Amino acid sequence: MSNVIDLDSSYFHLRDTRAETMPGGAAFWARLAGGDLELSGWLVATFDFPDRGDLDGGHSEVHPNGDELLICLAGSMTAVLEHPDGEERMEFAAGQVCFIPAGTWHRVAPNEAGRMLSLTFGDGTEHRPTRPAAVGAGR
Repeated sequence: MSNVIDLDSSYFHLRDTRAETMPGGAAFWARLAGGDLELSGWLVATFDFPDRGDLDGGHSEVHPNGDELLICLAGSMTAVLEHPDGEERMEFAAGQVCFIPAGTWHRVAPNEAGRMLSLTFGDGTEHRPTRPAAVGAGR
């Protein structure tokens, strides 16, 4: 095995004192969604965004057992954190980190083409379709 890993096609799973590489992409997400993959540590992955995204479409996720760090490597992003009293929108750009506290439903979309590195404590992660944004919601 090479000690140089391409994060475009592989992810890292950090558990205890080890860093395990695993193939990324659609097959990874299918295994995870199907319950065939147990992630008890941190998942390190990169994501490319070819153009502006839709903040109100797609899905939201929550990591009940750990935090998530979203690091913008290029472009700019908006993270939407869902709170009981409304949504909080946080913009972050290349070189900045967005901190998502454990147990917070959230979604992310690019404001322009870009690249993001995520560090996610994935144990117990849940996904759901994004609910429509409330008129006048936001902080």
